[in-house]
Amino acid sequence: QSRGIPAAAHPSQPSTSSPPPPEIEKNVRLTTKTCLSFLYRYPPNTTVEYPASGTENPIGHLFRLAPDDWLSIAYSRGSPGGQTLPGHSVTIPLLVDTSGNEVECQERHSTFCPYSDITSLSEPHTRATREALQECLQNDREDCLQHASPTKDTFCRTAAYLAARRKLGCCRPLVEVTNLSSSEEETREATALYLHQVQRGCRPKEGTCGGRLIFEYSSYGTAVIRYCAFYPTAPLTIPVSITFSCEHYSKTNNRNHFHDNYTFFTENTGENFKLFSPLSNFLSVYGLDYIEAVLCEDDEEICRIEEAALTLSYGPLVECKTVTNASAQRAFCPFDHRDEHGALIQPLMTRLECKVNFRMFQPLEQFRAACSFVLITSSGSHTHPIPLPSKTPPSVRSQIFELLQTLEEDIPDMTPRRFIRSPIVKTFLSSKFPDAANPTLTDLHVSL
Repeated sequence: QSRGIPAAAHPSQPSTSSPPPPEIEKNVRLTTKTCLSFLYRYPPNTTVEYPASGTENPIGHLFRLAPDDWLSIAYSRGSPGGQTLPGHSVTIPLLVDTSGNEVECQERHSTFCPYSDITSLSEPHTRATREALQECLQNDREDCLQHASPTKDTFCRTAAYLAARRKLGCCRPLVEVTNLSSSEEETREATALYLHQVQRGCRPKEGTCGGRLIFEYSSYGTAVIRYCAFYPTAPLTIPVSITFSCEHYSKTNNRNHFHDNYTFFTENTGENFKLFSPLSNFLSVYGLDYIEAVLCEDDEEICRIEEAALTLSYGPLVECKTVTNASAQRAFCPFDHRDEHGALIQPLMTRLECKVNFRMFQPLEQFRAACSFVLITSSGSHTHPIPLPSKTPPSVRSQIFELLQTLEEDIPDMTPRRFIRSPIVKTFLSSKFPDAANPTLTDLHVSL
């Protein structure tokens, strides 16, 4: 089972029918100092994704495991934590052998919930259910649909494009020397540190070009109008191109540098130009005005565009609602924001501490055949949203396996991308979600 999900069900052997509800006992004495407000005795093959936690006294969860399958249970273990030392085992009245004698146990504990890597405020909670999580996700979806628009989609794609270019730069081998000012050197050092953190310590490739990214936009009658290999069948059309490239790139002398070149056509109507296809297709994918403003550092135009986006509830100035599990291993927010200096960054995710205390009591290995139970106690309130499920349910897994079986001839060459783009998978998702325009496997379950 996934981290933070205590369970006694073996993932490869799901029960065909739902197990009976647990037996509940009140005010169960655990030690001379600890009393459980509730004790849940779960039958075999029970999966508990969100164990309840007590605010005053802890709540206990007792699971029965197979002696040879002791690893089918996992629970939240953040840092700091600890356990009883060898030779200092403990005994509790809930873990006994077939004769009723208490067996020696090992106790482990943790005081920080690992599902606390979030960036938004939340109400404390001690209980969580799939229904409550579904309601939260539905509210987020409705909020997203309420502010959805083609303009927002274009802006988000443009912001993602600019973020990728900031991270990658030119990426070509280092040949020419780039002369940078002191302020640019400081910015480059901060960017290098940021990339080091984003890549979790992975060293960036050395010996790459450090040239600046520049923006070129040709106009009628100038020498920078670029050659185009084809012309549309329309009178008086003029080829014009937009280029995003490394400053060391040259079409005639040095093409071994990054460049993105988009050629379009305009119709000569005197002093003005009428927009002509395929530029309209390009503008439907990226926002040319925002790219030009950012690369040319036009602060006034940037402010105008981002303020307009803010009024429509998107862009780097809007309040971010990104929330993720710590198990997702995401260190930085995937969306651009403006820092205190006005720079576009993807900031480090904020970690909020959760003071929920987990304790796990399990028999020592030599006593597990006689006592096949594990006790987990949880106390305190979670100060974070309900974590998203990270384990795919058996029913969903079986549907995925059935889809794979229908692709048996293509399995030798199958990749995740090909599987997702397979017509069979798309047809299956469309039948499952007829109201969705482009359903994905994530719509089937958030863990996919």
